[in-house]
Amino acid sequence: MSEDKREIQKRNRELAQQKARIASSIKWAVIGILAIVIIGLIGWAIASSFVSTTKQISDFSAGLNEDGTIKGVRALDYVELCDYKNITVSRSELEPTDEEVKEYIQNILDAYPTLNTETTAKVKKDDMINLDYVGSIGGVEFQGGNTNGNGTQLVIGSNTYIPGFEDQIIGHVIGEEFDVIVTFPEDYYNTDLAGQDAVFKTVVNGIYEDAKFDDEFVSAHLANYAVTADGFIKYYKNAVFDQKLSEYVSGIIVNDTKVTGYPDEFMKIIKGQIAYSDQANFVASGQTGEAYKANGMTKKEYEASLTVQAQKQIEPMLKVQAICEDAKLHVTSEDVTAFFEASGLDSSYYNSYENTYGKGYIYNAGMAYTVVEYVKSQVTITD
Repeated sequence: MSEDKREIQKRNRELAQQKARIASSIKWAVIGILAIVIIGLIGWAIASSFVSTTKQISDFSAGLNEDGTIKGVRALDYVELCDYKNITVSRSELEPTDEEVKEYIQNILDAYPTLNTETTAKVKKDDMINLDYVGSIGGVEFQGGNTNGNGTQLVIGSNTYIPGFEDQIIGHVIGEEFDVIVTFPEDYYNTDLAGQDAVFKTVVNGIYEDAKFDDEFVSAHLANYAVTADGFIKYYKNAVFDQKLSEYVSGIIVNDTKVTGYPDEFMKIIKGQIAYSDQANFVASGQTGEAYKANGMTKKEYEASLTVQAQKQIEPMLKVQAICEDAKLHVTSEDVTAFFEASGLDSSYYNSYENTYGKGYIYNAGMAYTVVEYVKSQVTITD
């Protein structure tokens, strides 16, 4: 199979999933921002490359209540809140430009080319065509040189076929049968073919053309989001706006909310979780001993590093919980479900994650999503 064919098939597979990915990709960007705000999603204990003799803790929900809040901690005692209730943003600053919309739509169209089998146009450089061929050497077919009538795609000028093959297709028309005569390179990977003269009986089945972005196209390929072209453009603009608004709000939460201290008991727990995670990874890599020693650290150096890592993990947790306390928010099972959906995971994953990380951990992750969505609802949006 040629590299060009592999690339085209890869692109087609990716775009075949476009329906599912348009919404989820928008939401994934939100989750990327939340990773700063929350505990790093599914993996916040794996934050340091050092481990200590601190008591290791394998329970990722240790120190958390079932609703995701930190046990025995009032986050507002450790945080100076940002002014999250008085945020103003212009829609025009966050919506995609007309050029960005045009580029996005073109990317979609590129993935759904239409095979024109009736055109009388001659094949030219840069055309993507569908063709069949049967290759032979000395009148005998060789293995791998026959498309078996299934058709294969090729971009003329991509130089993915034998040198000279693509050039000889230029100028031919659909349905025309002709011979392509080439010589396999001396360094061809298949030594049985290297240096051999070959003849490919070839026919061009069609030339791919861009589809037209209209109501029919949207109904056929993007019906999960809209039924008209204008409707999809509106959907896309709103989706990008929502994504960027999430990023904007998350940035304010992260940068403008200040942590003034850390709860001692929870610090110990986080240190233990980091220690457990790092040692487990160290052993899983086939090494023995203690990870922090293997990294050339002393216990004193380790403790300093571990403290910094724990503080970095606790800070976003305190910021998120403080807003929950101030706004009197409570994470519900519906919020957690929405968080999972925004992460591209359906509800079937919930039990697996809860068994591994515990309910408190899952709800703490969902808390960040809940907070960002709440703050977004408080934003004043101007034109």
